[in-house]
Order: sequence, then C-alpha cells, then structure tokens
Amino acid sequence: MEKDFEGAVPELGSFEQQVMLAILMLGDGTYGAPVYDKVEEIAGKRINQGAFYTTLDRMERKGLLLSRATDPRKEPRGRPRHLLSLTPLGKKALERSTENALRLAELFSAHSRKRGRAAAPDKLARRLV
Repeated sequence: MEKDFEGAVPELGSFEQQVMLAILMLGDGTYGAPVYDKVEEIAGKRINQGAFYTTLDRMERKGLLLSRATDPRKEPRGRPRHLLSLTPLGKKALERSTENALRLAELFSAHSRKRGRAAAPDKLARRLV
C-alpha cells in the first residue's frame, strides 16, 4: 500500500533532483564518491564537492534520503562510508518532479508550435533524464 504524502511532499530543486536520480541509478547502499561522479555525469559539468555534501545533509534532514555509516574498522582508511538510500518520501518527491517536468515539456511543446517553433516533448523529456 502506497503511503499518502499529499501536501507533505517537498518541491525539489534541480540539483536535488540530480542527486536523487544519481542515487536511484546507482541503487540503495551506494556512498558519496560514486554519487558525486554520477551527478557530474548527469549535470554535464563539474560540481563543487562542498555544495554536494551540504546538499546530502540537507536532504537527509528533510527526510528525502537516509545515510548509515559503515564500520570504520572494515574500511581501508579507517573512516566510515555513509551509505545512501532514498526514503519513500524522497522517491515520491522525485516522481512528482519528473511528472512536473514532463507536463512542462508538453505545455512548452504545445505553445511553441503556436508560435512556429515546434519542439517535440519526447526530445525535451530525454534532456531531463
């Protein structure tokens, strides 16, 4: 049974969307470094590491993702890795963001045709992913 998040699902910024998509693509239990690399790939540009880790902290406080530390004794450098996973609220927020982006792409396509500048919604949607 799906949880009802009506009214409680936060809006995501584009960077948050990229971070959450990266975690989704890599799978639950991934850690910061691969997520950081995937976000750079998705964004198509270099990302500030401080902004990335600050965003992870903020998203965890908002309840969008969970982080659990590994045993530092089992890690090569003796520091714990923080394994990341999306929460049900995070998945719902990303789903809503995707739906909103697709709706915007469709509206843009419909209105740009009226002005003689047709843009296919499927091409716009592919750019978002």
